[in-house]
Amino acid sequence: MRKTFVGAATATLLTGLLAGGQAYAATSPWKLAQKNNLANANGISALSISAGGSAWAAGYQWVNGKQTPLVQHLTGNGWTTHSTPNGVAGGIRSLAASSSTNVWAFSSADGSTHASRWNGTAWTTTNLPGDFHPTGSAAISPSNVWAVSGGTDDRDETPSKYAEHWTGKSWKKATVPATALAVGASSTKYVWAVGTYKRQPAVMRWSGTSWKLTKTPTIKLAGSGGWGVLNDVLALSPKNVWAVGGSEWYCGADHDAICAKPVIMHWNGRTWSVTVDKQASQSYTKVASDGSGGVWLLRGRWNAALVHKVGSKLTVTTTPRSAGSDTDLLALAAHGKTVWTAGAEYPRSGATVPGGVYFRNH
Repeated sequence: MRKTFVGAATATLLTGLLAGGQAYAATSPWKLAQKNNLANANGISALSISAGGSAWAAGYQWVNGKQTPLVQHLTGNGWTTHSTPNGVAGGIRSLAASSSTNVWAFSSADGSTHASRWNGTAWTTTNLPGDFHPTGSAAISPSNVWAVSGGTDDRDETPSKYAEHWTGKSWKKATVPATALAVGASSTKYVWAVGTYKRQPAVMRWSGTSWKLTKTPTIKLAGSGGWGVLNDVLALSPKNVWAVGGSEWYCGADHDAICAKPVIMHWNGRTWSVTVDKQASQSYTKVASDGSGGVWLLRGRWNAALVHKVGSKLTVTTTPRSAGSDTDLLALAAHGKTVWTAGAEYPRSGATVPGGVYFRNH
C-alpha cells in the first residue's frame, strides 16, 4: 500500500517567533523562475549544480502514455530541455554533476536500472542490477561516482544492501551496513551516506575500502512503531556536514499515512549533534547551502515549506505557487548564494496537465 505524508505542509507567512527559535517569514524570498511549457505532463525530481556552476535538472514526462526521462540544463534562456539517454524508460530518479562534462542520471523502470553519463557531447548508458533503485548519487569526478538505493518513498520496497561505485571503467558493488537513501562528498576521502538502521537515523562513511556506521545521537521515537530516518546529506567540508530527515510513525485512521517530526544532524569534524523540531509535523527531505554559512531545508513535499537555518534560528517560508494550483517539490540545490527548488505544479481544476516548475532564491 502506498503511504502518504501528512502534516503542516504549508506555512502561513506571518511575522513572529515560535518556541525553539523558529519563525515565520513576513514575506517569501522565493520567486517563481519558470514553468515548463511542454505539451505533455512532466515534473522535476532532481537538481544538481557542479562547483563550477553547471546546473542540471531531471525528472519525467509522459509521451504516448508512457513515462520517459526528462533532462533540462540552465542556460541564458532559462531551464532548457536537453537530450536524454537513448533506450532508457521511466523517469530519472537521481542526478549528479561534477562539471558540464560529467553529468550522471539514474533511472529505474520495468525491472531495469540504468546509469547514464553526459560527457559534454553524448550520453552513454550502463546497466545496473534490476533490484537497485537509485535514491541518491554523488559525482566526485569522472572516475569516482557513487549511487545508493534505499527503495522508494512508498516505504514498501526492500532496499538494496549495497551501494554502486563507478571507478572510471565499471560499476562495483560496495556493501553498506544500513539502508542508504542519500550520498554526498566533499572530496574523495570524505564520502558520506545517510538513511536508517535499527529504527534510528543512520550515518555511514566510506573509509576508502568499506562503508562504516558512525556514532550518532539516539533520537526519541514516537511509540513502539516509530522510526528515524535521514533523507539527505550535504558535505561541505571535512568539518561541516549536514544530514536531515525525521522521526516518523504511521498515523491516520487506517494507519496509511506518515506523520513526522523533522530532524537535523550536524558534523563538526568531531561529533554529530542533533536537533528535533517539535513545532513541525513533516520530515526534511533535502538540504542545500545558502552560501553564507547557513542552510536551506525542504520540509515535506505537497506545498512544501522551505526552512532557512542560520545558527540556531529556523525561518519558515513557502514558494508563491499559482492560484488554484498545488506544488510537489522534490529537489533543492545551490551554487553560491543562489538556491533553486523544483518539482511539479498540479492545477486543481484538471483543465491543464501537471508541469515542471522552478523557484529561485536570489
